Amino acid sequence: MTNTAVAAGLRAPMNQFAHARQFPPLTYRDIPGANVDTLYSSAFLDLAKEPYILSIPDAEGRYFMMPMLNGWSDVFQAPGTRTTGTKAQTYAITGPNWKGALPTGIIEYKSATNLVWIIGRIYCTGTAQDYEKVHSFQDKLALVPLSAYGKKYTPSAGKVDPGIDAKTPTKDQVIRMDASAYFKLMAALMKDNPPKAADAAMVVRMAKIELVPGKGWDIGMLDPNIAKGVARAPMAALKICKRTSQRRERS
Repeated sequence: MTNTAVAAGLRAPMNQFAHARQFPPLTYRDIPGANVDTLYSSAFLDLAKEPYILSIPDAEGRYFMMPMLNGWSDVFQAPGTRTTGTKAQTYAITGPNWKGALPTGIIEYKSATNLVWIIGRIYCTGTAQDYEKVHSFQDKLALVPLSAYGKKYTPSAGKVDPGIDAKTPTKDQVIRMDASAYFKLMAALMKDNPPKAADAAMVVRMAKIELVPGKGWDIGMLDPNIAKGVARAPMAALKICKRTSQRRERS
């Protein structure tokens, strides 16, 4: 969703907002079960270098929500009508290791990971007049790096990686990965997105195959017999998932 040079639909470069300008069609599949009475505003953040300042304009009583998800899909904050009201608001979204001073009056929202997803929803009646009002609200949403806050700031164009498959569904891409590629990628992602304390039991289990948060992983480091077992794991796990899904459908 960030592998694009400019915002288009709900895809936008990292650290930039993308806005849905109308209700999703029946063919829309990026977000399963997408709302049909709100317009989405979405942004992915990379907080590894510095925090980002989120500015939300006055919603003038309109219902909206701006839930923020960390790299493990946990909602750690959700400013909006129900939680923080509809007046103009400003927040600093910071990563797990950031320490520093913020401008006066800005509330800090700390994420447990450097990867953050803001998936905003703004109520809309669907009429042309209301679309226009919601579009105006969306256009005033702003994300600015802390170092540029209070200054004139223009986000740069995104970098497009031609090696990323943007057409095949993510689920299918994951299923096609072998154990070596899957756990190697997982190890790399855990360097900036460490597990939480609640994951301690699973972290202990992962260590049995040398999968340790913050360290690289290579299936070649394992005992050959253990490596064979790990290599068989994806298909075995997929069979379990399918059986579980079938049981739920029957029930």
